[in-house]
Amino acid sequence: MPVDQLVRHFSNEFDWRNLHQGLSSMPGSFNVMEAFFRYDPPNSVFRILEERDHLVPFLEFLDFLTSGDCSEDVKAACEDIEEDIIYSFN
Repeated sequence: MPVDQLVRHFSNEFDWRNLHQGLSSMPGSFNVMEAFFRYDPPNSVFRILEERDHLVPFLEFLDFLTSGDCSEDVKAACEDIEEDIIYSFN
């Protein structure tokens, strides 16, 4: 998926900059993309967090949102999201 490729692009960019110029050389995009990585100090690289990709046809998504099965409790939905995992909905 395009988003998966983009995360890997940034991973390669950050690793290259870190190895050649140090952690203080990170671009502005690192401020946002840092949330998708965990730094591995012994190896001096950024590891991509676990990923969970979900492929959902748009019409099925709309059907779900407008059905009685979709909860309006946003807090309960947020509690089901695990930390340190990249969720991708396409």
